[in-house]
Amino acid sequence: MKKIVLWVIAFLVISFCVVKLLPTTKTVSETVDVDCPIDALNRNISNPNNWNKWWPGKKLSNGNYSFHDKEIVIKTFLLNGFAGETQSGGKQIKIDLQALTISSYTSQINLTTQYQFSSNIVTKLVQYISLLKDKSEFTKFLHQVQTDFSSLEKIYGFTIERQKVPNSSYISIKTSFDHYPTTEEIYLQIHELEKYIELQNSKAINAPILNIHTDNNKEYEAMVAIATDRDLPSNNKYYLKNMMLGNIMVAEVKGDRKRIDECIQAMKYYISDYKKSSPAIYFERLITNRLDEKDSTKWVTTINYPIFN
Repeated sequence: MKKIVLWVIAFLVISFCVVKLLPTTKTVSETVDVDCPIDALNRNISNPNNWNKWWPGKKLSNGNYSFHDKEIVIKTFLLNGFAGETQSGGKQIKIDLQALTISSYTSQINLTTQYQFSSNIVTKLVQYISLLKDKSEFTKFLHQVQTDFSSLEKIYGFTIERQKVPNSSYISIKTSFDHYPTTEEIYLQIHELEKYIELQNSKAINAPILNIHTDNNKEYEAMVAIATDRDLPSNNKYYLKNMMLGNIMVAEVKGDRKRIDECIQAMKYYISDYKKSSPAIYFERLITNRLDEKDSTKWVTTINYPIFN
């Protein structure tokens, strides 16, 4: 019996000494590679308005987010990451996430967590026991961020796909306005083109396309075109456009003008991030007839950006 008591006392003394020698702070760093250009990564991380695209938990309030059962307070938004803190099992945990570039289209995310332990021996032991769970949760957090930033839809807010230009022959019309053209004005141009196509004994073979250009938000030029089954003659009003049957990036968007403009901006970011060069201007394809469907939230449009590579 005495031996058992002595062994227990020895074990407790040794455990006490071991726990006492454990550091009061511990830093853990993990790194993952992400199939995402650094500009896209930084743009989404540095702007809190974009966090809903990739944060793997919930937004609780401005600067306060959650992941699993942890509330994370963001202290500083950085150009390539953030610094924050949370608590778990009585431990203070500092969090530092930073994005680094590896190559043109690959980035790296580094997550560093620093744990602060109690000076009380018993509390310290309990906190160290719970450390494994905390480390596991932050590993899950990092891998979820990796997954989200490897998704084009998460990064840009839309599904962007490489396709082939479907039609070569287009007949087009351009009109200048001293205001942003209305839906009715756009469809007046479309109907003019449809009449011209009919007069030429030709057929429209796809939904009409549109590009509205302005340099000063005071003067606007609207170009409308319709794909036809053959080249049609140009005149002083209608112009033949031949599109190269090459590659084109396409994103579908459902919604009104505001939503369409968001998709256009996302496509521009994509073209810039992936360093694509273009032989022509981007255009909208009006899948839904806006005159028949009055509810703009139901409009379907594709944003199309021809590319060389």
